[in-house]
Amino acid sequence: MNDLYHIPDEILWSRVTGNDELAFAELFDRYWQAALLEATRKTGNDADAMDCTQELFIRLWNQRHMLQLEGCFSTLLYSALKIRIISHFRASVSRIAGSRSYRPKQAEHIGGLHKVQAKEVAWLLEAEVQRMPARMQEIYRMSRQQFLSVQDIARSLRLSEQTVKNQLTSALKRLRQTVVHYEDTLAPLMVVAPILTSFLTETL
Repeated sequence: MNDLYHIPDEILWSRVTGNDELAFAELFDRYWQAALLEATRKTGNDADAMDCTQELFIRLWNQRHMLQLEGCFSTLLYSALKIRIISHFRASVSRIAGSRSYRPKQAEHIGGLHKVQAKEVAWLLEAEVQRMPARMQEIYRMSRQQFLSVQDIARSLRLSEQTVKNQLTSALKRLRQTVVHYEDTLAPLMVVAPILTSFLTETL
């Protein structure tokens, strides 16, 4: 009988960060099929999905000392998988755009990839908003979702306008750091998904 079978994911991950290969193997056994299924659903290609899943677990092991577990292990795993899938789409776009046989039909394919990427980047940004301190998140949502001015936010929350500006600046800095690895593709993504513009642009 597997001695690790009844151990919670989070305890197993803490052992992984201590270089426990057996704990990592147990987590792999628990999640590789679900991760592969999700990757297949997102990429629409069995081979690409397998590549994304393999790279996911390789990176989880290689970065085990740097990854911070906030909540349950499955959240960490699926967040990492989304990043791997986005990287896959970015590489696909680069290969197609750099091909000598580039055709309008391929341009249409790139547009479709951009739409998928835009959804994934929007998910990453929203996840970061939810991780913000309560006051920062409140001010950010009042600005971006309720479209209130700095003056109106300050008046509503009984804060100084400078405090509101500082909170918004800090929020935007966090969001831009979240997508810094995708800065080369943000422009076309904003075209197909204007909501990303509201996430990232300065409107103080």
